[in-house]
Amino acid sequence: MAPRVLLLSADASLVAAFADARARIGFELTHSELPAEAEKVLGNHNFDAVFIDCDDLHGSKALLASTKKSPTNRNSAIVAILSGDTEPADAIDLGATSVLSKPLSGAKLKEGIKSSCAAFAQRQHQRVRLAVPVYVSFGETSDRLATSLNVSPGGIALRCESPIDAEEQVRVKFQPPGAKRPVLARGEVAWMDSSGLAGIRFISLIGDGAEVLNGWIESMSRAKVGSTP
Repeated sequence: MAPRVLLLSADASLVAAFADARARIGFELTHSELPAEAEKVLGNHNFDAVFIDCDDLHGSKALLASTKKSPTNRNSAIVAILSGDTEPADAIDLGATSVLSKPLSGAKLKEGIKSSCAAFAQRQHQRVRLAVPVYVSFGETSDRLATSLNVSPGGIALRCESPIDAEEQVRVKFQPPGAKRPVLARGEVAWMDSSGLAGIRFISLIGDGAEVLNGWIESMSRAKVGSTP
């Protein structure tokens, strides 16, 4: 699957540079010039990397801080793009995982995008074993029962009783052990095989699904560390 990148910027030259990098690297780009609009998108979708042009738009620094705290994208690579008004250390304090400074050469921007997406992918691949019933639905089709194998903030692996149509988006519902509420998510089929195994990549987590899932994964990770001799 292509990495997903969000860019918040009103700088035409920077937007053009991202479009050129997209053609060379191959990633999905969502662009916004309005912090309020970007905040809404970030609340509903997961991104591998979020690039925020901090010094040109009013409200962009507040978005930088809120993105790091949001349940949907708090594990994303969050890159602050600076043009002199904000100190790199201040951007890191606000929640940036890395910093890029203008002017950006094509090579520097390309490397920043690739390294940010790679860092996110590494975190997303840290899956936790999970064996619970999962209800999968397709549009108006009734729920189909599956069993989970493992889960991460970015997706879930399933064993299905019947094949899943890879061309369709799906909705999944499952409840991790000990969680007070189920997790609801929209997703797409990332892979599947003839034995009934399939991987679903989350497109968005519905309601407080991201908070429930990330909280459960973090609790399981802490428990695993605590039990290590």
